[in-house]
Amino acid sequence: MCTDPAGHSKTDNYARIDREWFEAIGIQFAQCDVLDDRVTPARAIELVRDASCILLMGGDTARQFRFMREYGLIGPIRESGAAVLGLSAGAINMAALAFNEAVESPYEGLALADISIAPHFNASKDDTALMERMRAFSQGHPSTPCATAAPSSCRARGPRCSAKFIRFIKAR
Repeated sequence: MCTDPAGHSKTDNYARIDREWFEAIGIQFAQCDVLDDRVTPARAIELVRDASCILLMGGDTARQFRFMREYGLIGPIRESGAAVLGLSAGAINMAALAFNEAVESPYEGLALADISIAPHFNASKDDTALMERMRAFSQGHPSTPCATAAPSSCRARGPRCSAKFIRFIKAR
């Protein structure tokens, strides 16, 4: 799932990198489709319903969520039996209530995770203002605590990346 529906070359490049990452860890897919504005909404819904894995790419969080809403994908993704993985913006959008560092107010997300992710938070930068916003978010929304993913080693995507798989996915 793209974060920029019209950014075809960037989206295709990230899709290639992500497909190579899956292959490097031994996961092969018979078919890989990119959902962006080259696909009709009806076809996108069909692809989501038939998917075994849905990867929500990183990028512009709000643009990705707006695309999913405009294409009518929120319900089909929520109802899907596929494994849904999110990187950066995608992880943020998986939350029931999404905390986006760049946006003042949280917004309703896909409701696939009962936590909200701040994937690029770096405690070593001593960003006390952001830390206070995260703390206030967690206190104001106790059913959706805010979690962070600190940078870690990630060979398939380079020597440093901030993607971590977080296993707080709500049972369906």
